[in-house]
Amino acid sequence: MASKVSIISIYYNRENSVEQSIESLRTQSYSDVEIILVDDNSSDNTYSKLIYQQTLDSRIRVIRNETNKGFTQSLIDVIKNVDSKYIAIHGSGDISLPKRIETQVAFLENNGDVGVVGVGVTNRKVNNVSDTIMEISTEHLLSRNMLNHGAVMFRVDDYHKSGGYRSFFKYRQDKDLWYRMSLISRIFFLPDKLYEWSIQESSVSKTTALNFEPVLLSEFATFLIRERIKYGYDSLDKFGERGALLFNPSTSIHIFIRNLKSYLLRKEWSSAQSTVELMIIINRNIFYNWGLVILLKYIKKKK
Repeated sequence: MASKVSIISIYYNRENSVEQSIESLRTQSYSDVEIILVDDNSSDNTYSKLIYQQTLDSRIRVIRNETNKGFTQSLIDVIKNVDSKYIAIHGSGDISLPKRIETQVAFLENNGDVGVVGVGVTNRKVNNVSDTIMEISTEHLLSRNMLNHGAVMFRVDDYHKSGGYRSFFKYRQDKDLWYRMSLISRIFFLPDKLYEWSIQESSVSKTTALNFEPVLLSEFATFLIRERIKYGYDSLDKFGERGALLFNPSTSIHIFIRNLKSYLLRKEWSSAQSTVELMIIINRNIFYNWGLVILLKYIKKKK
């Protein structure tokens, strides 16, 4: 008997990224799926386009948030009510190639101790971490998040056991979840390139590179998993949002330096400029900032 999969895709003001993306879900070779499309209170025509897609396939269910909840909270609320064995995330505007769901279900069905499985991306080298099937351990994740969020499938039972997505993480919610799931189940990457990533100017993936929040939340997720490994719980669990006060923000300057080096080497001048501007804001050393101002002038000339 086939195992049911809930495919979840969250949309916010993506009216031009609906048809092809959802068609890629409707035409999957694995048919025992429900396709849950969430409109996060869009102000454009996204919702009406999603409703039209619902008329094309009885497996599609459209949910409209009465307020803009954000990506993480939308996922949390939807997953509370699914009755499937597996959940597949699908980024709005992205493309899942025809055998994506079939391939991931087969792997999970044949490996009962695996909780999360990702697949390769056709157009993004960073998420094609291996040419062969690779197990991703907690130690691997501490080095780098090796999974594209939109290309994963996970077991609902393991998701709940781990505590699920946490609303505190506006960004990097996937990294926080994979960390905790890696402690209770195995995670694998399949080299099959079955997902096509779409970057848009206003997408989370695009804008977070120029924002201090994702950088700090990524490091906070790492701080929390180290706590969990050491104590069996973490500050966010124990103290709620106040637990973030235990994360030393002075480390942020070192995080930004690391990212800045990477941007400069790749000549990504816009990202470098935004990073330097944030470093000037958070740093209190006048002599250090003097050097940053000189660097900022150089970067602006390069742009």
